[in-house]
Amino acid sequence: MFHIRDVLNNIDQFFGGADDRSSLRLIALIHDTFKYQVIGREPGAHMQSHGYFARRFAERYINDQAILEVIELHDEAYKASLLIIWYRNPEAAERRARELIIKLGDRIDLFTHFYFCDHLTGDKSTAHYRWFESIVGAVRRSG
Repeated sequence: MFHIRDVLNNIDQFFGGADDRSSLRLIALIHDTFKYQVIGREPGAHMQSHGYFARRFAERYINDQAILEVIELHDEAYKASLLIIWYRNPEAAERRARELIIKLGDRIDLFTHFYFCDHLTGDKSTAHYRWFESIVGAVRRSG
């Protein structure tokens, strides 16, 4: 609950006048709601992400594909950056990030806005966000 409040505050602070503010706020309210469904699962049990469960829920009420994509994929850039930290594999991390950017297509701005607000909370480092933004910039420059 406190994390969601912090994300909403970040949205208002950084994107309060933006066209995508209402979409960002809707994503914030739903994105982590289903973490309880994946925490405490038995080892080896089939794992779906909390983003997957959140999207399945949201599909009953929301038709906007951009919002649904961001809800489902909101942690994917962070997961890509973990390939550097956990496995010391920057090539795999960049490949995964580029695949995500391509998958998001014109939804990338909504995604990066939300990613920024979501990860600028608590004691989270912004290093992984800055890394992902650099990959987004490189993809945009390469056309």
